[in-house]
Amino acid sequence: MANISLHYVKKENVTLGMIEIESPFGMKVRTYDIERTICDIIKNKQKMDREIFVKALKEYSSLKNKDVNKLMKYAEILNVDKKVREYMEVLL
Repeated sequence: MANISLHYVKKENVTLGMIEIESPFGMKVRTYDIERTICDIIKNKQKMDREIFVKALKEYSSLKNKDVNKLMKYAEILNVDKKVREYMEVLL
């Protein structure tokens, strides 16, 4: 149980970016889309391994199907728009 970390999200933001995907075993699983995940990663940078943080941002910036407008919309709602803009300006 020592490897469990709890994260709280405002009730109004729980469904922001939520999507449903199929797991490798064919089950439907709810998760967050890539833009929401990037916002969460940037918001929690100090709690993450630096290597994972950098890799996630580089991977996102190289995606062909990334939606920077959606990313910035989510960033505003989650109050991380300044940080997201700083990182995206460097990477894009």
